[in-house]
Amino acid sequence: NNIKRLVIGKDVKDLNKLLYLPASLEEIIVDKENPYYTATDDALYNKDMTVLLRVLPSAKEYTFPETVKEIGEMAFQGLDITYKIHIPEGIEVIGERAFYKANLQRLDIPSTVKKIGDRAFAWTYLDTIVIHSKDIGHIDDNMFRGCKHFKDFYYAGTKAEYKKIADSKKGNRLWGVD
Repeated sequence: NNIKRLVIGKDVKDLNKLLYLPASLEEIIVDKENPYYTATDDALYNKDMTVLLRVLPSAKEYTFPETVKEIGEMAFQGLDITYKIHIPEGIEVIGERAFYKANLQRLDIPSTVKKIGDRAFAWTYLDTIVIHSKDIGHIDDNMFRGCKHFKDFYYAGTKAEYKKIADSKKGNRLWGVD
């Protein structure tokens, strides 16, 4: 598969699972009259650039625009650049499978994050996780499913606060919190 360019026309409204992009893709062009989407050199966004929809597989690095509040579903899925990603303050939502199978080694979740989707970091190479937010809502085992390299886990709240958000069905064995 050698697709290098994706063109999104002015009438395209629903991209649905288009986010499975070929590794060869180097460019996304969105018609300027499209009221739903926009693209930069390295990523696809909703029109007002508050939701990052997908980073190009060919991107060597990525910096979040200040307007982004949400990392969309599968935005970094399977990418090699993610070990360089810094999730900035201001991000409020990390979507389902946002970093699924990405080359992510260290993760700092900023204090502004309120929601993290299912399997957001599953099957990554995470060895260090720092959660600065006490208001994350819920953490379950699937969020970090298949991550076998954990060394360090830090949470901004107390052990009691962590227990309130951790997966109560399984006691969240992942972290060893009793």
